[in-house]
Amino acid sequence: MLTATVVFAFGQPLIRWLRRHSSARSSTQTEYHLPLVLALLLQFGIAIYIGFFGGGAGIVILAILELMGLRNIHTMNAMKTWLAACTNGVAVITFIAAHAVLWWQATLMASAALIGGYSSARFAQQLHPIWVRSFVISVGCAITIYFFVH
Repeated sequence: MLTATVVFAFGQPLIRWLRRHSSARSSTQTEYHLPLVLALLLQFGIAIYIGFFGGGAGIVILAILELMGLRNIHTMNAMKTWLAACTNGVAVITFIAAHAVLWWQATLMASAALIGGYSSARFAQQLHPIWVRSFVISVGCAITIYFFVH
C-alpha cells in the first residue's frame, strides 16, 4: 500500500525521470511507459489480492495505470473500476461455487457498493482532477498508516 501510494503520488516525476533516463540510452524512444506484459503481470497479482482481501487495491491499480502513462484521473478511475469489477466478479463466482456466500450480508454489501460506487463516481466527475488526485493520495496514506498500526 505504501509503495502504491508513493508511486501514485510521485508517478509523474518518476515518469519524467524514466523518460530522460531512457532517452539518454536511445534517441528513438521519447516516452516511457510500463511495458504491457509487466502491467498485466502486476494486474494479475492485484487480482489475486482483491479476490482474497481487496483493501486498498484501488490505489494499487491507479499506481499501475499511472506508470502505464495514463494522465487523466477520471479515465484512470473508470479503468480501475472496470478492472476491480471484473476481478471481484471472478472472486464472487469462485465463492458461489464453493458455497461460501452468506447471501443476506452479500446482498446488503453489494447494494451499498453499487449505490456508493455510482454516486461517488458521479460526484468525482464534477471535481477538478487535482482534488480527486489529492483525495486518492490522502486515502492511500490513511490506509497505509492503518495497516502499519494494525
